[in-house]
Amino acid sequence: MPDGGTLTISLRGRNGSARILFEDNGVGLAEDELKRLFVPFNSSFRNGTGLGLPIVYQIISAHNGSIAVKSRKGMGTAFVIEL
Repeated sequence: MPDGGTLTISLRGRNGSARILFEDNGVGLAEDELKRLFVPFNSSFRNGTGLGLPIVYQIISAHNGSIAVKSRKGMGTAFVIEL
């Protein structure tokens, strides 16, 4: 969120699992950005390696969890992690 904004983090128990929700009201992501989000070495940051979210995905998967992303350009982004 280059111009500031709000990040909300919540945790809920659900059917014996934990649901962690990260929501912001930032710039959001375009459809093509969403498709490449978990692809290694794909970064939209100047000095980024493109490994952060792929590593997060692998860690969550190794714990039999899931991660989903919902986003719209100009409307913000939400990451939902279920463990």
